[in-house]
Amino acid sequence: PSEIQVFCPGYADTTIILAALASEVTIEMRPLPRRRQETPAGDEGELAWVRFVVKQGRKKGLAGAEVFGIDKEDGQIVRYGPTDADGMLTTRVPVGDYDWWAAKEGFTAGKPNGERVKKGRKTKEITLKVKPR
Repeated sequence: PSEIQVFCPGYADTTIILAALASEVTIEMRPLPRRRQETPAGDEGELAWVRFVVKQGRKKGLAGAEVFGIDKEDGQIVRYGPTDADGMLTTRVPVGDYDWWAAKEGFTAGKPNGERVKKGRKTKEITLKVKPR
């Protein structure tokens, strides 16, 4: 079999493994979410502090990763990043239920982390995993 890697800005990297006698291939790439548009001051709704930790499997943190989430209620996409040298990013995010992901070129995103962000004073820590290609 042959292996083909497809890279396109704005889309998740895709790896295709072809059988020896394959004669036709169709590739459908999943677009990466766009950043949520800025909302005017005073119209943000409730925000909570979250610390995202992006790891390469069980190894050290991954610097330069983008973190994004899809709000389970309204489908809005939030996107933050990049992570620091230790793979961490601390920011305020809108309160709600999200499927959280991390992305970086050359890495495959792991399963989404479906954690709820609640209003409160403590900083919530959400760990996201990626795998090198």
